[in-house]
Amino acid sequence: MTWWVLTLTAIAAVLVGWLLWLYFHGRRIRNRGRGWLGPAYIGESRATARLILPPAVEIVKRVCNITRTPPESRAWFQRTEAGVGDTLQFRIECRNGGYTPIPAQEIRISDEPQGPGEVVPGSGLVNIGGGEDIPLSDELLNQLFTEMGIRLSDIPDAPAELPARTSVYVRYKVRASAEEAEEEAGPEAGGGPPPD
Repeated sequence: MTWWVLTLTAIAAVLVGWLLWLYFHGRRIRNRGRGWLGPAYIGESRATARLILPPAVEIVKRVCNITRTPPESRAWFQRTEAGVGDTLQFRIECRNGGYTPIPAQEIRISDEPQGPGEVVPGSGLVNIGGGEDIPLSDELLNQLFTEMGIRLSDIPDAPAELPARTSVYVRYKVRASAEEAEEEAGPEAGGGPPPD
């Protein structure tokens, strides 16, 4: 009986020794007894951390028909209906979704007018970070519709950089001059059916 116990104990000891060797050397982790006294040396990492950052800059364009919508229920939509003489207000928002500030000279906003209409002079406003609105001159407002657009650094009283997790938006008004079934905020507004 003792012989069997000794044999099974020896087999168990060899098996435990092999499993320990496999655990420490098979995964190439070397711990030379320095875990408490110094650093433990790691030869290979099995798992890697993966950090997914939000997009650095996101641009969204919305529209509101301020002629047909009462002031207390105004909201921004991707598209809206408009008729002759209606005044539409557009809002282009540039959101810094990253974790670092963006220099003002690197932020450029441009727009393409949608449908027939004329821009209302003096209606340009810029808001940075939810603070007070900064009036936009008609010269800068007209420059918004060029290929180069306007830079944040071109706007007077604008900060030197757009802080992380902050938005800047430009608003302007357009008066519809021809019959239009609907007015879209732009190509990024989506192709769904117009709201009822």
